[in-house]
Amino acid sequence: MARLVSDVGSRGAIAGRTSAWAILAVTLLATGALASPAANGRGSASLVVSPGASPIHAGMPVVAKGSGHASTPAVRATGNPMLHPRLAAPPSATTTRANPGCSTSPCAMGITDFGLTASLGKYSYNTQMVESFADISKLTVTTTGAGGCLDSNAASCVGFQSNWVDKGVEVKNRLGSYWTQDVAQLGYDSSCSSPCVSGTYSVTWLDNIWNFSYSGGICPSGSGLGCMNSGDVTGNGKGACTSTGGAPTFYYCVGPTVYDLSMPFSIWTFMSTGPGTVAGPCGSITANACVDFYGAVIENNSYAYGAYYDSVNFTAGSKGALHPSWRVADINAPYGLPYDGEWLICGSAGGGTATLGSASVLMETEYWVPTTSSWVSIRHAWSSGADTGESVTNVNVFAFAGFRDVASAVAGTENPQVSLW
Repeated sequence: MARLVSDVGSRGAIAGRTSAWAILAVTLLATGALASPAANGRGSASLVVSPGASPIHAGMPVVAKGSGHASTPAVRATGNPMLHPRLAAPPSATTTRANPGCSTSPCAMGITDFGLTASLGKYSYNTQMVESFADISKLTVTTTGAGGCLDSNAASCVGFQSNWVDKGVEVKNRLGSYWTQDVAQLGYDSSCSSPCVSGTYSVTWLDNIWNFSYSGGICPSGSGLGCMNSGDVTGNGKGACTSTGGAPTFYYCVGPTVYDLSMPFSIWTFMSTGPGTVAGPCGSITANACVDFYGAVIENNSYAYGAYYDSVNFTAGSKGALHPSWRVADINAPYGLPYDGEWLICGSAGGGTATLGSASVLMETEYWVPTTSSWVSIRHAWSSGADTGESVTNVNVFAFAGFRDVASAVAGTENPQVSLW
């Protein structure tokens, strides 16, 4: 696989933890077709991301694109930046979900932590930093669905969404929960001109923030409760957004597009929330709540792109910032969807459904534990998400126990609500 950011070098040796993996494949793969974990770079520190003395990501590289990996600041003519939350009737906030996650295809598929074990035992945690990886060796999209592609050159595209609910966010003296999404939209550019390269892939970075603080819905009155009201947030803190907006329903930033990618390559998302976090621009914030969005693409053992593309500040009131963190627990946010952590393949945007033709993708999600200063993989994973409205078809996910809790998938019908580990 492409990514050689060693978990041992940059996180694993510090965390001392077992990784959790998911492999998604829509074509039937021979056993030998998949590289071993060691071949994927884990266990060999070919490219170690631990700049400076800190073992965490405070020194995440801001990488200029090398030749052949141009990014564009131009506003894109196509594509919807809205990443819908599910609008169906939410499950009970007080009853353990017998089978958590989206239940009926099409669903968003991947790995989701609901704070529930396979036997429905409950656990919970809070964290201020989360990261996810996708090692992509094969992926084709036969139907993009509603939402279109942010890369206007792309003939087809699909989304990789990292979705977590930030709890305890103080906004103008209102304590709330906000759904944050760090998204890589992968497109295929079949025919285009510079800086796009025909016959290659692109990755466009996108983030959304939605207000999950109101049981009455998402901004039902056009202002006030459940809204992202004018003056609630200030985004584009890194100056890399090609467009921002969405108020009063939500906030979005469309970030850079990285062109001329050839498989295999890897996607890395990272979010931090503060104040009080130990990494990212939010690490220097003290007076208000904030969220940082980082994205990286790694190809041929080096970075095609890596940067904090957006930093968002919430407007504080007299109470200050308090202590926001992402929450995972078997309970719903006020809006009615779960406090979960999702890393999912799904439609590009706009509540759309993508259909994959073939795929071989490794997926992993980790969160930061401050008491031990370590990254750990999510304890338990389920095969479908619950919060996002985008979905995908022709993806089957399953897992088997092993040193790295490897999950595998082959061609077949979607299998939502399956406990992977």
